[in-house]
Amino acid sequence: MDKGERLDELLGEIRHEIDVAWKNVGAWNQRVVRWWLFLWGPLIGAAAGYASASVTAGVLIWGFLSLLQVLIQIGLCAHEIVINVTWLASYFQKRAAHHLD
Repeated sequence: MDKGERLDELLGEIRHEIDVAWKNVGAWNQRVVRWWLFLWGPLIGAAAGYASASVTAGVLIWGFLSLLQVLIQIGLCAHEIVINVTWLASYFQKRAAHHLD
């Protein structure tokens, strides 16, 4: 196998791994959407504040739970992005070293 064929094979594998990474990003986006469906937490906080006859308490509880949910989302998303980028960098480094020997 000459260098041109090896390079074509390497590029094909890289394209495949990029496709897999994009599918992972799609799954990540689906998880984000599912998390946003849990807006019931903030709504329950608002209902609890309303039940305690304090509009301010309801707004504060709702705001706190909403902020907490957003921070959790940001943390989960950032964690998955770091994992995917780290894995891809490691994979490409290993494949390039293997093919260019």
